[in-house]
Amino acid sequence: LEDLIKEADADKDGKLSLLELHGHIDRQVGEEQEDEDLSQEEKDELKKEAEKTKGHVKSIFETSDINKDGFLDAQETPSLLQALQELDEEGGEEDGEEGSEEDGEEDGEEDGEED
Repeated sequence: LEDLIKEADADKDGKLSLLELHGHIDRQVGEEQEDEDLSQEEKDELKKEAEKTKGHVKSIFETSDINKDGFLDAQETPSLLQALQELDEEGGEEDGEEGSEEDGEEDGEEDGEED
């Protein structure tokens, strides 16, 4: 995830803006959508997931931006990294299983209504 921060810092100023993070997500989705084996439906689903992820990232960003300057500096990024790692782990559970024993949902239910 530290590499993600380095990659997302488009202007290389050592700080991350929400715009930079969203741009990074868009680039990743664009790369995934280039996969010729994906159907249009799968590509559309990637877009939906990206928008959902952007919403989570915005919330995490706003919480991590302690001084509220619109940027995350070296002191603020650890909380972002931790939250992104947790989000990534949740996503892995959703991708690998229909429902998770940890979140107490029955198999087949979607996990999009937390918090």
